[in-house]
Parts: sequence; C-alpha cells; structure tokens
Amino acid sequence: MVDKYDEDLYENPFFIALQTNFPQLNEKATSSCWTVCIPRYSSVEHGSFTEHDVKDHIIITTQAETDFYSTWSGKKVCITDGKLALKIGNEENMVPILFEETFYNNSDESYKVLCIGWPLNTIPKDNVKNDHLKTAARPATYEECCRLLFGHSGSRRSQDAVDKLLDSFAKSYQISGEKFVDIVDIASTQYTKVMQTAMKDSIVRRQAQESQGNMDNLKFAVEAYMMQAIHKELFQVILTNFSSQDTDINKMRRNLKDINLNNLGVKSDFISNIVPARKELVRLNSTPHLLEG
Repeated sequence: MVDKYDEDLYENPFFIALQTNFPQLNEKATSSCWTVCIPRYSSVEHGSFTEHDVKDHIIITTQAETDFYSTWSGKKVCITDGKLALKIGNEENMVPILFEETFYNNSDESYKVLCIGWPLNTIPKDNVKNDHLKTAARPATYEECCRLLFGHSGSRRSQDAVDKLLDSFAKSYQISGEKFVDIVDIASTQYTKVMQTAMKDSIVRRQAQESQGNMDNLKFAVEAYMMQAIHKELFQVILTNFSSQDTDINKMRRNLKDINLNNLGVKSDFISNIVPARKELVRLNSTPHLLEG
C-alpha cells in the first residue's frame, strides 16, 4: 500500500454513487461482506458510473486463503504485493492499493473497502499512474498561494471564514510590549486557527492528505495569506506605536554619519554588499511576506 495517501471516502464520487444511485447493489455487496474497491477521488472526479462499473469494482471474497478472486462482473483479479491485477483485453491492469478501511453493514458485520489508484476497468495513461505520488510545486507568488487555498469552485465560504478570523484578530490585538516569546505564541495560535479553518474545505483537505509535500505547500500558502492580511491591518499601527523609538534611532544615525565602514571593522570583501543590504532594509516596511520580491 502507498504510504501517507489518504482521503475521505464519504466525499468520493464513486462511493457516493454506489450508495445513492445503486443502493440495491450496495446492500447485496455489503451484506455479503464482499470487498468494495473505490478509485481515488481525482481519478473519478468527473466520471459517471453504470451498474457494470459498480460490479467491476466489487470483489467476491471467500473464507479460503487465496490471492485469486473474481469481480461481481466475472473478471478474474489477483491481489498481490499491494496491487490488484486483472486483464483488460491483452493488457494487464496493475492498480495500486492506496489504503484499506473497514466498514460495517446494517447487520453490524464488517466488510473491506480498498481505495485504489484508478478504476479497475480502465488502463490509464502513463502520466496518470503515479499521479497520487506527485506533489505540486511550491507557490512562488502570493497569487499562487491564494489559488492554492481558494482557487476552486465552492471555496468562497472558506475564504470568507479565514478573512473574518484574520480581520477579527487584527482589530482586537493590542500592542502592549510583549516579550518576543509571547508574540511567537500569539502568532502560532492564530496560525493554527487559520490552518484549521482552511482544512475544513474538503478539496483543500484532500489535496493536503495526498502527500507531505502538498501539506507543506498548504502551510506555506496559509502563512503567506495570513502575513498579507495582518500586515495590511497592523503594520501601520506598529509603526505609529514605535515612532518615538524610530525618532531616537534616526538621531543616532545622523550623529554617526561621519563614521565609515572601515571604522566599524567591515572587511573590504563585504563592503560592496552594504548598499544593496540597506536597500533591502528600507523595503521591509512595504514587504508583507517573503514572496515579495
């Protein structure tokens, strides 16, 4: 089985179709404690399913210990090395088992459900076979972060909830000279709340569950989105709050204007880096997150 892949089968289009469109087939399969195979979400996201499709994905299991079984539609299938193998025409379809779950029928008897890489009755193109292992590239811009979080249909409610959470935090937060460790704790708590809110969206949650890389991308996108929102609301407040200290620093700078880099012991090899470094420092006031280039 494939490590770390996960999804909520109750949101899977094939599983939903089995239960709602083919209740009699579902009742027969589950009451017989046969094994039900559910292709992963992305492989059936836009599909429509027939009775024959359903029977192709129900394996008639027996008490006998064997690796060879038949589907309800009569096709021979072998379960070996974490894969389901069956022939389609002259080709062999080797479908990976992504994970296994135990469900219970109306008589409280258990039956097995296998989430598999793609439909058993379809041989996918080569670029689809390892799709469950792929990780999207790290977002390179703020806009890409927004698309990752809210670029799909039905995401408006999730974005509104995140925006409301961040807006409430920015308006209620009082700058009162906390220690740095306290500020870290406050930011961490708020970040956790935003992550939990974003993960309530089933599409975002499913993508994150597919791989650790996707989860890392989600965390990165949430961090950038949160920093952008809070910078817009709080940064000017922070500048105002520390304006007196800023004035003191500016006076010190003017008093030290005659000191050169040699007086500070800066090696000649590094002197050329000072000017661009100062430019970067000046840009910090208008830089809400690390993606600002």
